[in-house]
Amino acid sequence: MSDLAHSRFASRETVLETIMKPLSYARRGARWLMAAGIAVAMMPALPAVAQDQAPATTSQAANPASRGINAELARIVPFFTKKGGQRSCDTVEYVLSFGIHGDPQDFDRPSVAALLKATRLDFRDQLPHGLQIVSVNVAGDGTSASGGPLPAASISTSAGPNDTASVSNFRISAANLDGAGAANERVITFRITAKIDHAAFPAPATVDNQGEIKVSLRGGPATTIPSQDPDKLD
Repeated sequence: MSDLAHSRFASRETVLETIMKPLSYARRGARWLMAAGIAVAMMPALPAVAQDQAPATTSQAANPASRGINAELARIVPFFTKKGGQRSCDTVEYVLSFGIHGDPQDFDRPSVAALLKATRLDFRDQLPHGLQIVSVNVAGDGTSASGGPLPAASISTSAGPNDTASVSNFRISAANLDGAGAANERVITFRITAKIDHAAFPAPATVDNQGEIKVSLRGGPATTIPSQDPDKLD
């Protein structure tokens, strides 16, 4: 959380981050598994999963730590960060990074690839009043639901004109599609540029904001993962 200033002398000021309800790293992992890994372990094994390990028994399903199917899934932990910066006296830029950390060998497992392919992701970020989105760029280790390029972002109006960016029904890939980043992570980056309404910010102001990713497995209930300031980790 920091000041938004429209002075040209404050062109590199950090615009925001604050986290309203921070989640511990372990709890964020638990949320992800609740939405995806646990659901996979509790239903008949996918063909690709069966290539790796036998389906979980009833007793294993009651104990997440001992479920054979989740031995590698438990090591796949999501992260979602957001940073903002004022780029000129008239514009701000937000960079949100959604991804997963894991053992590099796990990303080669068919069970992990099948899980990620079956897990729908939806991104949404509504900016504060006084900021109007002019462009959204999405890139990284992601695909469409059918395995093609990442869907284009859309800009819509919620509380104010063009204040909301969204990307619907995409997937994060087990493959390192862009060839960048560490071997133990896969990342999708959302870059939002917005115009400042100086009437809404006549003086430096504190701005709070979060993006969100909704995670759902095969049409099941969605779990929301909020963004977090990487400088204010739990």
